[in-house]
This record gives sequence, structure tokens and C-alpha cells, in this order.
Amino acid sequence: MSARPNREARHWLLRRRTRLLLWLLFGALLGLVLLAGRWVHPHAVFGFEDHLGFFALYGFAVCVALVVVAKVLGIFLKRAEDYYQRPDQSPGSGNEPQRTRDGASAGAVKDEPRCEPDTRPGGPS
Repeated sequence: MSARPNREARHWLLRRRTRLLLWLLFGALLGLVLLAGRWVHPHAVFGFEDHLGFFALYGFAVCVALVVVAKVLGIFLKRAEDYYQRPDQSPGSGNEPQRTRDGASAGAVKDEPRCEPDTRPGGPS
């Protein structure tokens, strides 16, 4: 018996051969799109837009910029783990509100106003 798990039991995206084939497929597709740029005129407004692969590089740079901005925003918007707990509660103190089956706090929302249909004469029907 081998120590390796059954190859067929693993999901198809987790197999090494499938990942390699997908990388090769996407690389070939990217190459074809870049090559097609030789025959498709992009109607460039600025001169640098006419260069082969400009829009691919521009898209990659914008994607990297979005990730960097998200990381920087995460520094400023980060909250402590116990941010949503009441100040008089500490984790594991037994003061946690009771939970219902669906995970909501029991009694967290009481006496909700109800939206009743408009039954006035001439009101919407």
C-alpha cells in the first residue's frame, strides 16, 4: 500500500497536472490576446496606448494598486476582535446573550414596528 491518497479522490482543481494545464492554457490565451492586438486597432487617444500589450500592463498595474490600497485601508479600518461585544462582557464570562437556532441573539430585536398595508380610502391598492 502506498502512503499517497487516492489520486481520483482529490478534487480536479487540486491535482498538480490540472493546475499545470490551466496555467499553460491561460498563458496561451494571454499570448493570443496580445498577439491579436497587432491586427485590432485600439483607437488610441494618446500615443503610448498604441504599444503592444499596453492595456494588459495597465490592467495588471491597476489590479496591484487596488490590492495595495485595500491593504492600507485595512490598517486604518481594522477593529479589535471584541469590537462588537458590549463593554460589560468579556469573552467566556458567561454573560453572552442567549442564541437562537439560527444564531441570532434571543431578544436582540424586540417590538419591531410592523408595516401594515394602507387601508385608507383612496390609498394604494
